[in-house]
Amino acid sequence: MEVLKKAGEKVIVVKDVPAGVWKQCGERYYSIDTVERITITFVLE
Repeated sequence: MEVLKKAGEKVIVVKDVPAGVWKQCGERYYSIDTVERITITFVLE
């Protein structure tokens, strides 16, 4: 999965993000560890 994040005028793409997908609706969900790692990455940018 890819995660897109807009930071000001920049768009950041994070590739190969581990995610689950609900069969009923197709919504993606991420583990707490994954969300924390992405958040730390954006904060340090």
